[in-house]
Amino acid sequence: MKDLPQSASNRVGEALPASLDDCVDPLVATLPKDASSNFEVRPAALFDASFIEMLRDSALIVDPYSKSIVAANRYACETYSFSQDEMIGSRGTLIWTDTVRESRMLAETFANGSVDGFETIHRRSDGLEMPIMTSATLIEFRGSRAVLQINQNLSEDLRDERRIEIASREWRDTVDAVSDMIIFEDRNGKLRRCNQATRRFLNTTFDKINGKDLVSIFGQAGSDSNDHFRQKQWEGRFAGYEQWFEINNHEVQGTGPQSSRWVHVIKDVTKQRQAKHELLRLYSVIEQSTDGTIITDVEGNIVYLNQVFKESACQGRDNCLGRPIYEFKPEVSKVLLEDEVFPLLAQHKVWRATNQVERNRDRIFEEVMASSVVDSDGNALNYVFSFRDVTETRQLESIAEAVNLMENVGYVFSAIRHELGNPINSVKMALTVLEKNYQKWDHEQVHVFISRCLQELGRVEYLLRTLKNFSLHECPQIEDVDIVTFLEQFISFINPDFEKRGIRIVMESSLRGERAVCDPRAMHQVMMNLMANAADALAEQEDPEIRILVSEYRNWVKISVIDNGVGMSEKQLSNLFKPFYTSKPGGSGLGLVIVRKMLVTMAGTIEIESELDKGTNVHISLQASRGEA
Repeated sequence: MKDLPQSASNRVGEALPASLDDCVDPLVATLPKDASSNFEVRPAALFDASFIEMLRDSALIVDPYSKSIVAANRYACETYSFSQDEMIGSRGTLIWTDTVRESRMLAETFANGSVDGFETIHRRSDGLEMPIMTSATLIEFRGSRAVLQINQNLSEDLRDERRIEIASREWRDTVDAVSDMIIFEDRNGKLRRCNQATRRFLNTTFDKINGKDLVSIFGQAGSDSNDHFRQKQWEGRFAGYEQWFEINNHEVQGTGPQSSRWVHVIKDVTKQRQAKHELLRLYSVIEQSTDGTIITDVEGNIVYLNQVFKESACQGRDNCLGRPIYEFKPEVSKVLLEDEVFPLLAQHKVWRATNQVERNRDRIFEEVMASSVVDSDGNALNYVFSFRDVTETRQLESIAEAVNLMENVGYVFSAIRHELGNPINSVKMALTVLEKNYQKWDHEQVHVFISRCLQELGRVEYLLRTLKNFSLHECPQIEDVDIVTFLEQFISFINPDFEKRGIRIVMESSLRGERAVCDPRAMHQVMMNLMANAADALAEQEDPEIRILVSEYRNWVKISVIDNGVGMSEKQLSNLFKPFYTSKPGGSGLGLVIVRKMLVTMAGTIEIESELDKGTNVHISLQASRGEA
């Protein structure tokens, strides 16, 4: 606490006793009775009870002779938690904790006319002590001299200062946590405050940039103007930087003329600008596409559509945005979306379907393809649907298939005439010879001719059975098949026979539990044909081996059958899928034709690669299952 000036201590220091009651007379003796002082006593008219009520601080008027409180405003009552009735007329000891210090303060006030910054301790009605800063002035009150005290509660000020300090630190930490640059510019265009992001970007300390002209730090490329810091929003490059920046400028009005200051928020928008341009290019491509294209949110509501879709599906309406896709494309129903499309897209796979729809009173074939747009964490953001009219394509495919069928039919009939004609002619000749010589020949010779006829008829039976297999799987029973388990069981079934031939079968798979869409009966027939062909190619080969590889590519399960056999020439490869074409003695030439037909009915494909004297690779692709087992 502050001590009183030495002059006051000399006048009252030794005369003041330990108790207040004892100090009344000595203190009164030191107080002047008249107004002949070296200072001007404030006029009484200024200091009545109504005046101190106008003060915004705790105010008391104290009679220095009786040390009684003769007036107290409502702020004083609130500060000390006393009513005015309790305070007025009470001795100062009601609130004082150090009588000696308070007496010295009164004596100092009489000596000098006023005391400022006197620190003491006062007590509230509940006994709580609080630090007080007193400013006292000698006044004339109701015809007598009195002391006006303005008492400031330091505990409230300290709390306020603490709150301000905490709020300032929290605000500073908040601004420093922002990744954008935040700069405070004074009215002279100088940088006065900035956050950590600004210092990191400039790679410097605050001391080195504080007070610098803002344009010298962040000048426009090719200009000395500061208009980029006066526009509400600006975008461009700073001199010496390749990045693009966006500035949002906020004016802070001052109280005096030309006292405006500015807060600038600077953001690096290079990536956003690049993404925006890429998006505009993408939209340009989509708008020029002949396919109807829409983008939906993850719930299937349209957020973007191109002009083709708008004209074909929305009939030019402008209210498509925000509406579910199935309102405009009933074939993509809500149930289909929830049960099939969305689960597949959630696996980052592509969904495809072909539907027959009505457009402009015509029935057309429309192909639908859907894929997902994901963020860096793999979470779906949007779905993209494209709709393509494939009617003409389907018609051209049908024509091509018909032409191909006519070619194959002619080839088939020619082959059937040849394959069936030879054994039938042999049987006819044998029976003719047997009929003429039946009476002459012995039983043994007759048996030879009968056996020859049965052998030729066996060839006919085999050919007819092969033709029957060609149409056996017209209506496959499609199901989800664990393809690895299926192949393991298949290999265990055929392996004993292949071991007898000295052929090693090796299976390799990067999958476990992956399911494919197929008919297991048909797949068994397909694999039997491929393995039989591979075994024939390995005849008389050293270290014969067949490798079966299983892998996944996008939405397909791929099975490769690889042998190290004799291989095939380019001519043999070009004729592989022609009916009745074969390079093997006793072959029907229908094995691979049947294989491809079976795979087509299961939406599968087959590709064959071969090189003479090096071996053959057969690749089968089946659609991966869209659902769980």
